[in-house]
Amino acid sequence: MSLAELCARVDRAAPRIARSMVADFVRDIPFYGRLPAEQLSGEITELCLASVRAALRAVREQRGPTPDELAENRDSAARRAHEQVPLEALLEAYIVGGRLVWRELVNQSTRRDGPLLLEAADAVQLYVQRVTSVVTQTYLSEQQLISGAERERSRELARALVAGTPLPAHAAAAQWQRGCQVLALAIDPATDELSEDVDQSVARARKLRRLEDVLRLRPQPVLALLEPDGGIVLIRADEDADDLVRALSSALGVLVRAGAAPAGSPGAVPAAAVLAQELVPLAVQGRVARLEDNALAYQLTRPTAARPRLAEVLQPLTGRPDLLATLRAYLRNDLDRQQTAAELHIHPNTLDHRLRRIAELSGRSTATVHGLVELHAALCVVDQG
Repeated sequence: MSLAELCARVDRAAPRIARSMVADFVRDIPFYGRLPAEQLSGEITELCLASVRAALRAVREQRGPTPDELAENRDSAARRAHEQVPLEALLEAYIVGGRLVWRELVNQSTRRDGPLLLEAADAVQLYVQRVTSVVTQTYLSEQQLISGAERERSRELARALVAGTPLPAHAAAAQWQRGCQVLALAIDPATDELSEDVDQSVARARKLRRLEDVLRLRPQPVLALLEPDGGIVLIRADEDADDLVRALSSALGVLVRAGAAPAGSPGAVPAAAVLAQELVPLAVQGRVARLEDNALAYQLTRPTAARPRLAEVLQPLTGRPDLLATLRAYLRNDLDRQQTAAELHIHPNTLDHRLRRIAELSGRSTATVHGLVELHAALCVVDQG
């Protein structure tokens, strides 16, 4: 028997092979098991039949698939990308198809057809190799176009919300009508941004891509207007903003400071974005700054004529970082002498001596409410510049 005769025999069984391929897809590839019956029996079976016959022509003529034969596979791969079919499911389907074509070639051959089968095996493998390569390239290219369009739609929606302009008329806008949290981020430079040996534009682009990857993988919807140094992120009202900031900081390996403000409706987003940005300087590592937790410090850092006078309170302590660190720790520990001394690794008597020295230099007592309030206010002003 010739190779052409063997392929002709198998071609007569092509409809049965195509149906077997679809049955194997449903049984072995979870995604296909969730497709509608009419799509399986229609479009998918027709594509399988066309692929079987294209593979048999390639085997008979001892060649790979032609561009015309690959056109339908390209179109199918593009459609599957839009349908969000996993690429691994798509590639597994082509491998299953190649196996079934090969099995039928073996079943239709005789004992004397061993040399023909060797030729057929090479051609089947070449066909599957070329098809899966083209399908992968087409799928990934189409997915990149889809992702780019989706990112631009998300940015368009974020820009409209932050600016307070009419929202674009696409489906994603509806889920933000019920309000959200607005986060303003300030991101420290990454290590490679500080290196003279690394191209800064490349370093910043890599940093921004890592940021976007973290946001893209979040299970909940996120809108973002980001640069490598920070920006604005909108998340659902019930989402954990602290968890998101920790994830960003961990992914980048740098400090990410954030302020957050609620927006009960799309119209409240612009003001919330301004407030969130004003809260960023009050954020400490690992904690998002919110107005309810930082109302006093926020008020004290508003631009008024009193700010320079408050900053002057600590001017006599300039050059004494030990005294400033002691004051911060004492206030942070709610005036607990033992806890403050333990944190600073000093004896309580040493702490008392430092507190007296702070009072002497600043002219504000650390033992009265008035003195402590002024010292605290002065620290807020100095720390926030």
